[in-house]
Amino acid sequence: MQKGIISSFEKFAEANPLLNLETNPKRSNALKDYFAFGGFVSLIPLTNGSWPKLIYPSKKRIQFQLTELEASKNLFSSKLNDWKKQHSDAKNYKNTIFLKKFAEPVYWKHLMKKTTDSEYRNSVERVNLPVDLVADKKYKPMVETFLKDSEYRKQLIEAFENSVVYKKDKRLAKHASHLQEFRQEISDTKIKELEKRLGSIQKNISCLQEIMKWAET
Repeated sequence: MQKGIISSFEKFAEANPLLNLETNPKRSNALKDYFAFGGFVSLIPLTNGSWPKLIYPSKKRIQFQLTELEASKNLFSSKLNDWKKQHSDAKNYKNTIFLKKFAEPVYWKHLMKKTTDSEYRNSVERVNLPVDLVADKKYKPMVETFLKDSEYRKQLIEAFENSVVYKKDKRLAKHASHLQEFRQEISDTKIKELEKRLGSIQKNISCLQEIMKWAET
């Protein structure tokens, strides 16, 4: 019989009116997914109600597609793991950085100076110095300079008390909290996107693996 090229499940059913699709539901579902992904088949319909002979895609073509899909799956899986780590780091930032501060000599020097130096203690209270973030490389230089330099303390207090940025919320550490929340939101979005992409790739892989069993050569 003449070969036909088909790109939809409806056309496939029309071309094989005697075929009982329920005899192989796994193949039927795989074919539906294959068409949904933009695939097409070339086949020879049979008149005895059996599944037609699949000419295209060939086993070789399917294997090539599977190899490409597996490479994409590995790439996106790696990206997903990276974003999950970023999400976890952002989520646990507060607890992690809080515990790490005890290993920082600057933290203990701060406590000592706060106890013995009234000017320093007053300065710390006026700016709500984010000393709990001293283990964060972004904030450590600020705390170190604040600890050592009285002129820097005066300048920071002046900037802090006159800043529009801190007008409503007088906490220098608030920015760090907002930053981690933002990172969680971004990573949440990326994780959902990648999980959806990986689900689509896996579905494509599964349908090709099933069609592979049907391919002639």
